[in-house]
Amino acid sequence: MVINSISNVDIIKSKVGGLRKEIEFIIDRLDFFYSNERSDGNSKIFSNGGLVRLSYPCNLLIQGRSGCGKTLLVETILQTLRYQYKIINSTYLYQSDEGETERYLEQLFQQSSLQSPFILVFEEIDAVTLNRSLSDTGYIEKRVSSYFLKLLEKNSNSRDTKWNRVVFVIGITCRMDSMDACYFNSGKFDQVIQIPIPLPSDRGEILDIIFSRFRNYNENRDHYKMISNQLSMVTHGYVGADLESLSKGAVLNRLKNGSINLEQQQESIVIEYSDFLESLKITRPSILNEFKLKFDRVSFEEIGGLDEILQKIKIGILSPIFQKELLGNLGIEAPRGVLLYGPPGNGKSMIARAIASYSSNINFISVNSTDIIDPVVGESEKNLQRLFKTLRESSPAILFLDQIEVLAKQRGFDTSAEQSSDRLLSCLLTEMDGISSSTSLNSKFIVLGATTRLDMLDSTILRPGRFDYQIEIPNPSQISRIDILKKITKSMPLNDNVDLTHLSQLTDGYSGADLNNLCKEAALLALRQDIHSQSISINHFTSILKK
Repeated sequence: MVINSISNVDIIKSKVGGLRKEIEFIIDRLDFFYSNERSDGNSKIFSNGGLVRLSYPCNLLIQGRSGCGKTLLVETILQTLRYQYKIINSTYLYQSDEGETERYLEQLFQQSSLQSPFILVFEEIDAVTLNRSLSDTGYIEKRVSSYFLKLLEKNSNSRDTKWNRVVFVIGITCRMDSMDACYFNSGKFDQVIQIPIPLPSDRGEILDIIFSRFRNYNENRDHYKMISNQLSMVTHGYVGADLESLSKGAVLNRLKNGSINLEQQQESIVIEYSDFLESLKITRPSILNEFKLKFDRVSFEEIGGLDEILQKIKIGILSPIFQKELLGNLGIEAPRGVLLYGPPGNGKSMIARAIASYSSNINFISVNSTDIIDPVVGESEKNLQRLFKTLRESSPAILFLDQIEVLAKQRGFDTSAEQSSDRLLSCLLTEMDGISSSTSLNSKFIVLGATTRLDMLDSTILRPGRFDYQIEIPNPSQISRIDILKKITKSMPLNDNVDLTHLSQLTDGYSGADLNNLCKEAALLALRQDIHSQSISINHFTSILKK
């Protein structure tokens, strides 16, 4: 028996967190299915003698990132509505003998139709609906995909088959792009629900649900509510599974910090906000795992000789994210693309590391452009599209594309039959235009590009709305070299005869990386001359300079 739909939404939302629109849509579809299947004869809307003689709307596809709660959402709805249902993991549908998989699938639909109204839920439905046009899709997978398509058609038109009743089919996937296009035709999965990345308000509700499982939650409700409000604002890009993992890490931190006796009653253990902050250092959004940047943290103050440039970086990149209202007050929009260019070794990648280290309240994705290139025609564009999709879903975020000239080469120089470079450039331009046209208040993302070959870039990538904010990082001047040498040698035991001003005069034309290497070589030379050396003299530096 179905209870009032309005109360259903509130009940389900209190167990899932957020997703009100998605819950209401699914309930409406299931209520209609339930009412139609409970009707008899001509009172049915979709039937041979009913009001409409069309394919029955009984298929629904739910798409979303792994860990965003798709299965939890469906199961909670079905349990609340008290429908008969069965959840099947599609990867286990394949049988060992040829033809058995198809027979098993048909039996599954036939048996379910006898219990109608009945809901079949296929987790990871992409496993049995693979794209049949791809060369890497196996013979068995193609055959199963074709047969499952046929079963959906029979189910939608079950009045014309030996099946007695219609079965409502719900597919769940995080890989909709791998499914055959025919599954999105009318009568199949023509209704698709996209489960979004939780907004701060949704993350707060999810955290409240997680905290409610703590044994002492009721006694410390206000304490945990304050934590959920704070955490919801600094966990951008996190889905439900990520937040649960974050909470587990916080509990372990509380138990490991030495202030809790393991024999102490569990009711007296209260998890503090500091425990979650420690867990945040380890638990990052799962979507960023493949792009996780391992780097030594560096602050802007540690970068020498680039004070004026760093000020431009802070205004052009960080201010639009952390203080967007400042630009809004002036009636201008934040740049979506910032390009760093100049000779190699002058700190472009180090600036990117400093940006990544600036705040844990922003997601940083670093990719070398050569890693996007794939020898298979069309795959490079798909890699780029997936990368920008990750950027949008992880907002606020910064995407750092090193060696961007690989992706944005000038048109007309690609002599291959596939014109791969030109197509990749077109894809990049499309994605950049998509970023600039985004007006959502919650969309805070910037693409940071770096190149040593500005002359190789196509002019279209540099126009306003794309990489319209360009910052040159030239070889350091003498004053800049002095600052760089001071910061490099601040922990080195220099002899009193080392004059950094004089050394800066001897290194005209050197980049920051050259100066860093000079200091290392001088220290190694001192060590080679005297294994017990306690200082580095000017002679060590000049000897290296003469080589």
